[in-house]
Amino acid sequence: EALKTALAGRDLGASADALEAELLAGVALRDGSRAHVAWPRELPDPLTRVSWTACVRVAPERAAALGVVDGDVLEVTGAGLSVSLPARVLPGQHPRVLGLPVGYGAGQAGLNAYRVAALEHGRLSRAGLPVDARKTGQRVELPFMQVALETHGRPLVPEVASHEQPVHAAHVPKGRDLWPEQSYPGPRWHMVIDLDACTGCSACVVACQAENNIAVVGPDEMRRQRDMHWLRLDRYFEGEGEATRIHFQPMLCAQCGHAPCETVCPVAATVHSEDGLNQQVYNRCVGTRYCANNCPYKVRRFNWFNNEVQEPVERLVLNPDVVVRSRGVMEKCTFCIQRVQSARLAARAQGDPATAVPQTACQQSCPARAITFGDASDAQGPLALLRARPRAFQVLAELGVEPSVTYLARVRAGEKHGEHA
Repeated sequence: EALKTALAGRDLGASADALEAELLAGVALRDGSRAHVAWPRELPDPLTRVSWTACVRVAPERAAALGVVDGDVLEVTGAGLSVSLPARVLPGQHPRVLGLPVGYGAGQAGLNAYRVAALEHGRLSRAGLPVDARKTGQRVELPFMQVALETHGRPLVPEVASHEQPVHAAHVPKGRDLWPEQSYPGPRWHMVIDLDACTGCSACVVACQAENNIAVVGPDEMRRQRDMHWLRLDRYFEGEGEATRIHFQPMLCAQCGHAPCETVCPVAATVHSEDGLNQQVYNRCVGTRYCANNCPYKVRRFNWFNNEVQEPVERLVLNPDVVVRSRGVMEKCTFCIQRVQSARLAARAQGDPATAVPQTACQQSCPARAITFGDASDAQGPLALLRARPRAFQVLAELGVEPSVTYLARVRAGEKHGEHA
């Protein structure tokens, strides 16, 4: 909105093709001072869903006028200097503004977006920069995390008009069940994610990667869709032009009560625990990948290589409470079982029959407190109360897999934020 206001007050000239550039600090790299750290480099941008690679954000209308699609290299020239970056067609981008990310291009002048910045009255101007753009004919294969832009009509990320409006889901009659009803003598761990509070900052993604020793695979493997993130941030667009709305939805292993992955594993490498977790036994796994094929949420990752850290200094980043997985096994979110186990052992040492509720890494790192983790078997506990709210829903619940992750729908209008606390 601030950009639209600024553009409305500027004289962009008589030509409707006049272009301006805005220099953007990405969520991960920001100004580039941490460009040597692999975790933010591999983190997909929450909007473009591209990792490792700087790309210029182009509106669909402008992309059609320039004749470019995702990956086509654009040469953006301003103040006598130019920068060449692959295009990323992004709905909601102003058609007369190109978004250029800073933080890239250390030692590579052609990738440094600061080349088109202007010095005005002793200050560096990063917006409203007059530029020209042309298609170079070159092409770069972008390392996408998510290619699809829309939900294709599926009610994956519903919205409501108020906190009291319920989410209406289609009623699907329950058919035959492959699984017997299971009782949980102790806690049943569950997670609630408030989409009305989630800003798409992706702190949870990096925290999960650091906590669970998730390997960095690099841009080539990302292009092959071999990313290893246990937690991803799905992004969808709704509407067109200036009316485009953005929806974020963190997606992780739903710890299904009736897990399809457990049905097809030939070696029982994925099993259900007595506290409701879908466990992954790495030393049993033989890498058939049947479980990933049968997972409706597509949150399981196959370890293609031995990504063992060799340098002693780099090994200091590893969490000693989590095993480093070897080549050929499946891995996925475990609800930070190492933290659950630590809380369980501490309770036993103190003679306390109740296990204290730990914080998962994603929950601990979320600045908006959009994630709540706890025991859903306590009828008066915070998890049960959150799950009972009208805007609570579960993704693909109609499949009967009984996911242990519940979402709170985003509120379109009215008072927001803080309700999940």
